Amino acid sequence: MAANQKYKTENLVALLDKYTNDTDIPILKEVCYQNYLNYDTIMKYQRTDELLMQSIKRLLDKKESQLERKGLNKEIDRTVAIFSLKQLGWKDKQEISFGEEQADEIDIKIIRTNKEDIERVEKIEKGLYKNDS
Repeated sequence: MAANQKYKTENLVALLDKYTNDTDIPILKEVCYQNYLNYDTIMKYQRTDELLMQSIKRLLDKKESQLERKGLNKEIDRTVAIFSLKQLGWKDKQEISFGEEQADEIDIKIIRTNKEDIERVEKIEKGLYKNDS
């Protein structure tokens, strides 16, 4: 840890751990705000300080688990839970992978259709079709 560091690791870890334990759904920016800590500086320090990194990880793990549990139990607004979980890396889109590779596109073969549908598909492929419905 750098000698000119503004915050002491043991103080930060103790503060973060207490906040995590005492807060139902902990929010890292909230604890920074409440304690006059610079969020960007804390994030910079945690890149090189294992104890601080683990304390922040624990806070985020509790946040994630509480959001999921409370969202599933309808204790909190699901839209807010989904938004917060997406900030933690969750995705709500389907991804299909084959072995090590992830498919970006899927080819679909149309077996039966009418002439109008075929023309519409051809226009879509050329970028000429607008769906006004």
